Amino acid sequence: MISLRLYNFLWTCLYPVIGLLLARRARAGKEDITRLGERYGRYTKTYQRGSIWLHAVSVGETIAALALADALHDEHNDHPPIIITTNTLSAAQMIARAKTRAPITHIYQPLDHAAFIDRFLDMFSPQVAIFMESDFWPNLVTRTAARHIPVIFASAQLSQKAVISWRRQTSIARQIFGCADLILAVDEDQQQHFITLGATASKVHVGGSLKMTPANLSIDADLQKLILNASGKRAIFLAASTHEGEDEAAIAVAQQHADKILTIIAPRHPERGDAIAAMAHASLGQAMPQRSKGQTPDSQTALYVLDSLGEMGSVFDLADVVFLGGSLVPNGGHNPLEPASFGVPIITGTHIFKNEAEFNALFRCDIIHMIDQPDDLGAMVTSVLSCDSRKKQQQAAAAKNYVESARQRPLKVARMIFAVVNAKAVDR
Repeated sequence: MISLRLYNFLWTCLYPVIGLLLARRARAGKEDITRLGERYGRYTKTYQRGSIWLHAVSVGETIAALALADALHDEHNDHPPIIITTNTLSAAQMIARAKTRAPITHIYQPLDHAAFIDRFLDMFSPQVAIFMESDFWPNLVTRTAARHIPVIFASAQLSQKAVISWRRQTSIARQIFGCADLILAVDEDQQQHFITLGATASKVHVGGSLKMTPANLSIDADLQKLILNASGKRAIFLAASTHEGEDEAAIAVAQQHADKILTIIAPRHPERGDAIAAMAHASLGQAMPQRSKGQTPDSQTALYVLDSLGEMGSVFDLADVVFLGGSLVPNGGHNPLEPASFGVPIITGTHIFKNEAEFNALFRCDIIHMIDQPDDLGAMVTSVLSCDSRKKQQQAAAAKNYVESARQRPLKVARMIFAVVNAKAVDR
């Protein structure tokens, strides 16, 4: 069991090598070398104090943070500045590209050394701190609460592994979860987890997941025309957001059913496109076209590698069935609301702990089809494609209705956040 005092002692011991570790990460392309000072709570300019602060880790949490930022802006457009802290370059890039209604400033999260956190809080003195999903750094949370800044956990959830880990650290868990002014869990099971770990029961509510699809994923008509010309009368099967260890199963579908199905693989990380194309070439006996290289599929194409960013909506809109990656390997799965918003049937593996609440809801819409292992993918694809069209329409309608209800959550959460902020301001 680790105490907060021991935790801070370990950070003190680590301090002499932090610079070396950050420099190594920068050389590996994992840090922005021009902004390493932010990791220490040091900034090249002065920021307005009293901001609304949202903390996200990476891309998934940032999607939720951006949705909530817009809802906060819509609820009170005279709000203080909004800052979002993240840990990854990819999340920073997403915020830079985001077309939000709310003006947003991105800051890299300071490392969890007490002195770095204090410098960050001295600079921004936020009006409220909103932690997205499951990133609970001990000093970041507790030192914020010690300054009587409202601490809120939104879209809050913990994997089973994390729950077990926190239960072993009773002291520090109670300090972190017990200091929250409001916890909005994704579902009832998660609500109970936070109460068990030390949160005040009256402050824990179900707010649902905010990791939802944007109102409108972009559609590229030229890309859609290209795919439709290549597919002809064939069905379209999309393996979306795949990870290493999942592509082989999708390639096998292309190998076995090329005459009836055009398979498209859209890897979670587009830089894997070359490796996927090489695997497909080895299995199919011919080179497969890649989007990143400007190569065009045709009627003889068995598999198309969509190794690009921001184009998934165009294919969700056309697909007859989607496999959602990160679920046949222990990555926790990806957001099923994106394909569900198009009413397309979704195949998933069993590793869905990162989005379990949404998967459970969509199971009830009968649009989710689970497989246990990669070898089951081909049979499930053909099974889904052979389903009755009327049943598919009913499933699609139910899924779209659920997604539409999910889109209302950020505004509800925003209202609850402002209520807590206003109540705490009166108490000060």
